[in-house]
Amino acid sequence: MSFKVVKHLVIILALLIAASTKASSEPIKIGDIFYCSSATGSFAEAPYWESANWKNESFRFEVASEDRLIFGAYGFLKDHHFNLTLRSPESAWIRGTRNDAIFNLQNGRFSYAKANGAISAYMTGTCDKF
Repeated sequence: MSFKVVKHLVIILALLIAASTKASSEPIKIGDIFYCSSATGSFAEAPYWESANWKNESFRFEVASEDRLIFGAYGFLKDHHFNLTLRSPESAWIRGTRNDAIFNLQNGRFSYAKANGAISAYMTGTCDKF
């Protein structure tokens, strides 16, 4: 491959990365809907507390109001409602809490964690706004 072709490929790749970074860092607004895919996750449940990996899954959620995240009808978080405890209007960062669980989304990456007397779990992945 010639130097000129490589140079053009590098420029195209840089433009694609810049475009995707800008899209994922747009401020999050009330009414935004996200489609997410998990990348990794593990859990352990009582009474044996043996660690197991989650299968990758997809789910959706909506920033329903100033104080509520509502998850869709499928996936591990099926029909869950989280209290929206942090939303930065200037950035792409939100945090939702529910009893013993927390859900964070920042710049297109999510993390979920839950811990109580019956389960300890975490999951990470990516979300796209639609």
